Parts: sequence; C-alpha cells; structure tokens
Amino acid sequence: MADYRIEALTEATWPAFQALVTKHNGIFGGCWCMWFHDRSQVGPGAEGNRLAKQQLVREGATHHALVMDGDAAVGWCEYGSPAEQPQIYHRREYEASGITPTAFRVTCFFVDRNHRRRGVAE
Repeated sequence: MADYRIEALTEATWPAFQALVTKHNGIFGGCWCMWFHDRSQVGPGAEGNRLAKQQLVREGATHHALVMDGDAAVGWCEYGSPAEQPQIYHRREYEASGITPTAFRVTCFFVDRNHRRRGVAE
C-alpha cells in the first residue's frame, strides 16, 4: 500500500484535483462534484461546473479531503454543511422524517480507477 496522506482542497492542491477530475472526464459526465451545491449561478456544461468549483475553492466555500499519493490526488471525499450542500437526494422524504439535520454531509466520494482496491478509501 502506498503512503497516502490527506490534504484539503485549496488553491494549492487544485492542480492535483483538476488533473484527477480531468483524467476521468469531469467525473459523472462533467459534474466536477457540483451536484450538491447551489448551481443557480453555474454556467453550462462541464466547463461551467469546473469554473464554479474553482471559484468555491478560491472562496473557501467547499470542502474536500483529497487522498494524495506524492503530488497526485488519487481520491477525494466531498463534505459540507447543509448550507454548503443544499441539494440532496430524496429531500421530501428526508424533511418528512423529522430527523434533525446533521452538521455535515458526505456527498461525494471518488477513487481514481488506477488506485481502486489499494486502500485509498480507508
């Protein structure tokens, strides 16, 4: 197993994150892990998602735990408060459940196809 380390997604780690997402064609059809954010101001397509994600990173308004192998990002987990991640699946059911909202949500988890089954998710 490689010597993985965890780093936050910041402007400094953006190039590694961008390389990983680009390698996988924008992840999930060009999402750039923007699905759970407020997308009302996002431009069209994958490029709009990329620019919006990069702006959120500049503003410190998105959270990712990047799994790094050397200088390369090989996986990530996106998380955030309900205010940062307002879009959720099954919202109607969730709101009707009476469950108190959590402080954070884990909304996206991804491992580079060349690093799966190697402990990245651990």
